[in-house]
Amino acid sequence: MGLAQERLYTYDDYMAMDDDTVVQPDITIVYDMSKLDPRGTGGCNGVPDMVLEIISPSSKQMDRLTKFQVYQKFGVREYWLVDPATKTVDVNILTNGKYVKTTYNRTDTVPVRVLEGCEIALADVFEEIREL
Repeated sequence: MGLAQERLYTYDDYMAMDDDTVVQPDITIVYDMSKLDPRGTGGCNGVPDMVLEIISPSSKQMDRLTKFQVYQKFGVREYWLVDPATKTVDVNILTNGKYVKTTYNRTDTVPVRVLEGCEIALADVFEEIREL
């Protein structure tokens, strides 16, 4: 599907991975428009293509362990963990049912695999972040 069919979700949106598992990622990309909640609440029913979590001291364990396992189990193709404290991004790509992690630093340009041809220069992302 082309870019016109994709939807970007933000923190206030929810994701029902199944009937028992609901998560609230910071940013989500969904290609399949049939996964949009028909009630118009901004949620997604099913597995998104990409999830991005911004790590904070209070969310570190939830993002790195719990959500990592949930997203891997349900087949989220690309899972980014952005750490403002270290100015790094862990990009996890689902390969044969398991995440393969690559860590990028503040000077790298990161390919977004679910968005063909899209790259993000981390220098631009971290430019405004002050030292924590």
